[in-house]
Amino acid sequence: MALYTLLSKKQIENLVDQFGLPAPKKIRGILEGTVNTFYRLDYPNRSYFLKIDEVADRKRLLKEIEVFRVMTRISKKLPCHIAGPLPALNQKYFVPFGKKFVLLFEALEGKTASYENLNSTQLKIIGSALAHLHSLTRKSKLPAHRFGLEGQRKVYQDIEKKLKKKYPWIDLFISQWMQILKKEEPRGLPSGLIHADLFAENILFKGNRLTGFIDFEAAGRGPFLFDIGVCLHALCTKGKKFDQKRCRSFLKGYETIRKLTADEKKHFSYYFHQSAMRFLLTRLRDFELKDGPVKTKPFKDFREYLFRFSHPLTPLPFR
Repeated sequence: MALYTLLSKKQIENLVDQFGLPAPKKIRGILEGTVNTFYRLDYPNRSYFLKIDEVADRKRLLKEIEVFRVMTRISKKLPCHIAGPLPALNQKYFVPFGKKFVLLFEALEGKTASYENLNSTQLKIIGSALAHLHSLTRKSKLPAHRFGLEGQRKVYQDIEKKLKKKYPWIDLFISQWMQILKKEEPRGLPSGLIHADLFAENILFKGNRLTGFIDFEAAGRGPFLFDIGVCLHALCTKGKKFDQKRCRSFLKGYETIRKLTADEKKHFSYYFHQSAMRFLLTRLRDFELKDGPVKTKPFKDFREYLFRFSHPLTPLPFR
């Protein structure tokens, strides 16, 4: 979440009216996040998040809606809630705002997880819930998630000129690694709906009870190992280094629902690196090489992910 588009009270009232809602009692801009603008809207008995999509074109937005429809079909079988957009009065899940699009989400129960304070029980619960999501969607027809190799290549093309000028050695490093990842990409591994961005701020807890996963805008079909790799990078480190206890807790929870196959364990290292490349590229784009001031907090340093390539997760935490 972030705050790029500044809206007046009247503009917000006009937007929520298109979703059939009255004027909110309280409005608060959300500064945390990276890409899109969010406002929290409070009413006497419930709250919502108004999202201004800063980057999506209509084609990409329609793909996201496809993902939400699949999630709606399986939502009752999941151990936690998932946040999907609410329908507008135009019978769509978004309304135009200039060249941008606006979506509305109901706020779920609970608070975003505290990364520093995540405990073993919570990590096991997160792993278990993610495995439920994976298991329920293996046969679902879905568009590809946004940050597979093709998506990463597009991000790299966006930043290549600036990267070569500012950090030529990092450009060479990324170029060589992307060639390796393309050449060695595994085929036929278990796949289905993956979240692809499950950081602590996208996970809601009430005590030790998982209440929801939010922010599925990067989601789509992909290898489950990519999602697992994202979670290890996002949830299982202490400083720059990986916390083996956290890794084992997350994977133990995951495998209570879905056991990793022998092929998945064989290719674990590949997706550890592919998911690291996803965050290295987007942090360079959204922070280090971004034109103009970075309005989101905190500033996210790409060097953290360079370190991950030279200090991989070893030994692999399967036991």
